[in-house]
Amino acid sequence: MYSLDVDSHDLINDITLEVFELSDYAYELLLEIIDSEYCVKKATNEPEFEEVIEQLHGLGVAVSDIRLSNKFSFTPQTPIVHVIKNCNSPCIMCDCWKTKEKTLHSAEALDKFFGEISKCGAVSIMVSGGEPTLHPELIQIIDSIHKHGMSVQLNTNGINLDKFPEITDHDVEAIIVSMDGFNSENYAKMRGIDRFNKVCDNILEFRKNNLSSIVGLRVTLTKYTLSQISELVALAKKLGVDSIGFSPLDATSSSFAREMSEKSQIF
Repeated sequence: MYSLDVDSHDLINDITLEVFELSDYAYELLLEIIDSEYCVKKATNEPEFEEVIEQLHGLGVAVSDIRLSNKFSFTPQTPIVHVIKNCNSPCIMCDCWKTKEKTLHSAEALDKFFGEISKCGAVSIMVSGGEPTLHPELIQIIDSIHKHGMSVQLNTNGINLDKFPEITDHDVEAIIVSMDGFNSENYAKMRGIDRFNKVCDNILEFRKNNLSSIVGLRVTLTKYTLSQISELVALAKKLGVDSIGFSPLDATSSSFAREMSEKSQIF
């Protein structure tokens, strides 16, 4: 997908962000081509239009792949899609695990959504939750994303990672494991249950069988995290992960299934 920026008059590749500078004349012609059905038809008879279209073809750009954009336009690169609300980790910073009924989006409904988001320029999808490994159609969801030409990133707490050996065969670009607590004791304090060693073992096993996949840790910023950065880095090195990411502590919104009262919003 490409964007014709009405502010800068540039043609931009939405995926690589490569910028093609256009002359004012070329911009005006291209604007007419993509902004009017009449002009698209007219292009077959006008040498000027044909010349612009041929130049675009030389760059590997089809007119049908171009959309108008401005500073208010938005092209998603890697949208985070929460496929399920339920979770198996009773973390103190999140309420998803309190959801008792099964709350999820079906693979069929998500397939239609993935098709639309792909047309908007998304190059990958981060599958998240809740805990996505609790979704009974997770593999179908991964296959659906690939079908629409996008790569897959999986955001998981890592507890069930050993139950999905078939993920190896489904080309997951990245596994991002949420990790709050860098030893068994503190993991249990932050996450309400001690699965530290299990998660570490699952990461090591996944890494061994998936050398091409990126493996990262995602950590919520808290007083504990900030005071234990060196321990976090040591753990990351031990697990052989590729990256560490940080998420802000969300205490002022209804994210993560939290029902906000007036008092909690002020807090």
